[in-house]
Amino acid sequence: MSSSFGPKGRRGLPDQLRNFGRHLVYSEGTKTEPYYVQNIKECIASKYKVRPNDIELISVGNGKALNTKSLAKHAMKDVDQRRSNGEAIDHVWVFFDKDSFLLSHYKEAYEMIVKKNTSTNDEGVPSDKDGIAWHALPSNECFELLLLLYFNYETSAGSRKTYAKRIEANVRKTIPGWTYAKNLQGIHSTMIAAGGKINKAVKFGKKLEKENGLDNPTSLAYHFLEYFQLYLEK
Repeated sequence: MSSSFGPKGRRGLPDQLRNFGRHLVYSEGTKTEPYYVQNIKECIASKYKVRPNDIELISVGNGKALNTKSLAKHAMKDVDQRRSNGEAIDHVWVFFDKDSFLLSHYKEAYEMIVKKNTSTNDEGVPSDKDGIAWHALPSNECFELLLLLYFNYETSAGSRKTYAKRIEANVRKTIPGWTYAKNLQGIHSTMIAAGGKINKAVKFGKKLEKENGLDNPTSLAYHFLEYFQLYLEK
C-alpha cells in the first residue's frame, strides 16, 4: 500500500483515512469525468499533502472517447504494462456511460472490470492477485446523473440534456444564471457551493444501484465519491 499520502494530524485520523493508496482513473469521456476527478483531487490537496500521481488521470483515446469495452481493455492493458515496470498501484477506477453504446457492451464492460477482483487485499477489499482493487463506475444513461444526485433523488430515466437542465435549476437557486457544460472545471465544488451534499449523492446513488442495478437511471460513479468522502469532508 502506498504511503505517500500524509494528511495533517494523520495520527488522529480513522484507519480508513491513513491508507490513502495510489489510484489510477480511466474514463471514456474526455471532459466531464476527467474534470470532475481533477476537482476532487484539488479539493483533497487543499487539505492534505498529495503527490501529483497519487490520483492519476490516464489520458486515453488520443482525445476521442472510447466505447465501453475498448476502455475496459485499455485499462487492463495499461495496468499490466505499469505493473511489469514495477509501478505501485492500489486502486483502478473506470468511468463509463451507457449513452448510445449497446446495452450488452455496457454490461460486458462492467463484468470485465469487476471480474478482475478474484481475491482480497490486505484491507479485505476485493482485488486482483496483485492486491489492486478494480472499480467499475458505469452510469446509465450518463455521468450527469451523479451531479443531480447531490441535490435530489431521481427515479425517472433521463438524457444528458434533461439532467443538465435539472442541474441548472438546482444550482441557479444559489448561483443565478449558471449554465451547465461538459467542459466545466471545478464542477464538484460548484455543486457544493450551490448547496449540494456529498452524503446525498452517495445515499441516493446506493439506492438507485439497489433498485436498478445497471439499468437507467443509475450511476455507480458514486463509489468514487464515497471512497474519498472522508477526505473531502473532514
